[in-house]
Amino acid sequence: MDLEVIGTLPMGEIDYESLARALHANKGQPAIINVNVGTTVKGAVDDLDRILRTLAAVGGILLFCFSSMATAADEDMNDEGWLPLESNPALLNGFMKKMGLPKGWSWNDVYGTDDEMLAWVPKPVVAFVLLFPCTESIAAFKKEQAETILKTGQKLSKDLFYVTQLDGFGNACGTIATIHALANNTANFKLTDSPLTAFIASAKDMTPDKRGEALLRAKGIREVSEDTASSKEASTECPTADTRVDAHFIAFVLIDGDIYELDGRKQFPINHGPAKMDTFLKKTVSVVKTNFMAKTESLNFSMMALSKTSD
Repeated sequence: MDLEVIGTLPMGEIDYESLARALHANKGQPAIINVNVGTTVKGAVDDLDRILRTLAAVGGILLFCFSSMATAADEDMNDEGWLPLESNPALLNGFMKKMGLPKGWSWNDVYGTDDEMLAWVPKPVVAFVLLFPCTESIAAFKKEQAETILKTGQKLSKDLFYVTQLDGFGNACGTIATIHALANNTANFKLTDSPLTAFIASAKDMTPDKRGEALLRAKGIREVSEDTASSKEASTECPTADTRVDAHFIAFVLIDGDIYELDGRKQFPINHGPAKMDTFLKKTVSVVKTNFMAKTESLNFSMMALSKTSD
């Protein structure tokens, strides 16, 4: 029996293009493929649906030989939820640099919602992150909003990169919000090589739920996130992984001329209508005021904007 080695992507997942070429070169011959259904050391899991589609495209015959490469360290890491990130631009910028954010871009505080406060924010703004209190009134609005969209529908860009925040994540909403911010801005800057760029490349054809599963196993991203959360640079003590945090991070981005709210705990992204680069910040803040701040008496909100600060 002939053996052919198929290459892997940076995170350890099978290289699907290499697999397709190998199957095509041996078209008509049965193939036995060793597939990782557990996590690899790098945190990757092979996409069985994509492998099956690749096989069908070349008319091959396939037998699977499954193998799980989860290590004890990986299992321990997945047993607990992720540590929460602090709403702190200095901390977030350090995390984002390690995730591939290029020079000249940074997160900055948004100190208020009126025009004078917004004028202080460096421009242009390409992403916005909101930390809001988890209240019953906001949760009730979230439910009503989902029911309305399910009845009436909405326009969603095919270019959105959306990740579901699965239950196993714990307090990873800050990490997911910033991933949403960077992954949906590749038209504005090129990310440098990092665990995040490897994850985006490997997950681009996955469903949001599958991306969530893959992110749960993305050891490289989690390690950097955990190091950031527990950093001495944080202004507050980091809660433990199992601590209930009564606040939630979400992101807003501008894709194909529309503002999208990306909350991994919602059923889908939310389209908040058209905007241009120079109106994105003001219109996003208007959404925040209407859909979040007006729904509660709590003042526990924090906002940050991702801006171009130098050439």
